[in-house]
Amino acid sequence: MSDIAFLGGGNMASAIMNGINRGIKSGDLPQLIVDVFDKNKDKLEIWASLGASGFLNVQENLSNTKLWILAVKPQNMRELCESIAKYIREDTLILSVAAGLSTEVISSWLSGHKKIVRCMPNTPTSLGMGATGIFAPKSVSEQEYSMIKSILRTTGLTIELQDESLMDSVGALSGSGPAYIFYFIEALVEGGVELGLDRNTSEELAIKTVIGAGSLASNSDIPVSKLRENVTSKGGTTRAALDVFEKHNFKEIVKEAMKAARNRSEQLSKENN
Repeated sequence: MSDIAFLGGGNMASAIMNGINRGIKSGDLPQLIVDVFDKNKDKLEIWASLGASGFLNVQENLSNTKLWILAVKPQNMRELCESIAKYIREDTLILSVAAGLSTEVISSWLSGHKKIVRCMPNTPTSLGMGATGIFAPKSVSEQEYSMIKSILRTTGLTIELQDESLMDSVGALSGSGPAYIFYFIEALVEGGVELGLDRNTSEELAIKTVIGAGSLASNSDIPVSKLRENVTSKGGTTRAALDVFEKHNFKEIVKEAMKAARNRSEQLSKENN
């Protein structure tokens, strides 16, 4: 009998598993027995190295597992839920990491089961530097919620939400946020190359600059707007660059992109309702 079962062994699931292992090693979590169910044999080999038992198909012993973590893509979630609903027990606790699928929708696919917590992590979770939004309905007890929070805290920052609809906003900010940052790094690298730097040097400088700026913002009490101003001398080079950003409405482009991500999440929810 396992303590946790991952249904789907993709990147986000393995990122959470890495956090669990860190928590066990540090003593923040007790020793836990973990199973993973995934149709990909290669993934199961990776999970074996993480200390989990892997299975190609869902088995009846799933019923004896207290916490199920649903970690398949949104378009595959209904098929998964309907295939595992027969194994669910009254005290089974569900954690979903799927974007755009409300607890109500998932409940309908699990024969009306109500103990469902929803979270929206991001990929830096794998390094313990993630940012995750969490929502739990009143059907989940405080003890059950605390157990899930203790697991997710091993992956980085966790933010509790009282309104489930805000999960779409969290997804648009921190869930998709790493892709925005990677895209910006790509632009910095390409810009450096066009300015005469070799690609490796440009990439090193770009990545370290983003890491350093993020760390400075995280460890400072100074607002990010002030940190930006501190780098920006009147009539200087940084001011010249920021003038170009402002000319092309950089902030509005970012906000418009985030709205598009949120709207797509809401659309996914409606399509699956």
